[in-house]
Amino acid sequence: MLSGGEGGSILEDATAINILTAAKTLGNKIAEKQKIAEATEGKIDEARSGEAYIYIEIYILYTYIYRRWATRLRRSRRLQRLRKEKLTRRAPARPIYT
Repeated sequence: MLSGGEGGSILEDATAINILTAAKTLGNKIAEKQKIAEATEGKIDEARSGEAYIYIEIYILYTYIYRRWATRLRRSRRLQRLRKEKLTRRAPARPIYT
């Protein structure tokens, strides 16, 4: 670091110059990485907003398919019940007279 008590300029001390140069280089690298991170964050936000549209479409498709399936299931159960009732309600066979 600075030589104690010499009263010289900081720019004349080679160690201090090396430390300042290294700090500046590190600062530049960090700034570049921050710019890359900001750009990546923007891309992520853009992708997320596009996913929301897809999720809405999937939800609509799922509910449509589920409702159709549930309706058909109810109809088939209703038909089965009606057929079963119809079979049990049949009139007794007429006696055959000889």
